[in-house]
Amino acid sequence: MAPKRKAKPEAKASPAKKAKPAKAAKATKTTKAKPAPKAEKEQAPSSDDSELTLVVEHCKQCQCFKRRTAELEQILREQVPDLDWTVNPEKPRRGCFEVRDANSGKKYITLLDMPRPFSKLKELDMDDVAEKILTAQ
Repeated sequence: MAPKRKAKPEAKASPAKKAKPAKAAKATKTTKAKPAPKAEKEQAPSSDDSELTLVVEHCKQCQCFKRRTAELEQILREQVPDLDWTVNPEKPRRGCFEVRDANSGKKYITLLDMPRPFSKLKELDMDDVAEKILTAQ
C-alpha cells in the first residue's frame, strides 16, 4: 500500500491590482516629433564649397583600420590644413574602409566586407589614396 500524499495548500488570493492608464501613455508617444535622419544632416552643403569635407567610415574590429585612418588624416592635413574630417558619423559596417566626400557623396576609396587579416587594407598605399583625393578636388 502506497503512502498517501498530503494535499498542497491553496495559494492565497492576491490583493486587487490598480488599473493602469495605458491609453494616456500611447497618446503622448504619437505626439512627439521624429528627428531628421542623419544622412540629410551629413549631406547639407557647407557655406564654402571649395573646402574639402571628408567622411571616413572604418570598422572597429581591428586597430589597423584606426591606424590607416590616422595616417591618411596626417597626410591630408599637411596638404590641406583647413580639412573637415569626420570619422564614423554612424555605426560602421563590418570589415569596411570607405572615404567619401560629405558634400557630393563621391567615394574616393571603398573596401567592403574584407575578411581577416584585412590584407587589402594593409597593402593599400595611403600616399596614393591622398593623391587621388587631392586630384579629384
